[in-house]
Amino acid sequence: PSLNSKRNFHSAIAFKQRYIYVIAGFNGGQRTNMIERLDTYFDSEWTITEINLSNLKMQSNKKWACLEGCGLFTVDTTKILIFGGYTSSEK
Repeated sequence: PSLNSKRNFHSAIAFKQRYIYVIAGFNGGQRTNMIERLDTYFDSEWTITEINLSNLKMQSNKKWACLEGCGLFTVDTTKILIFGGYTSSEK
């Protein structure tokens, strides 16, 4: 199925041998921080996943930003680590 938001320079990861997550990227006009999830067992459409900021652990001086090309790593059965990436404001 098609994503809700077309994009490139995004990152994707398979999780728990069931879900596929597509995170951030560039939609042709601007960066997006949208996270979409596909449950490969039950869904025929991608769902937009809201970011729970209270559970989002980050460096103390950072905030969630729209990134292109970020890395993803499965930490355990409940966590995905999002790291790196870039924005056009970085040099």
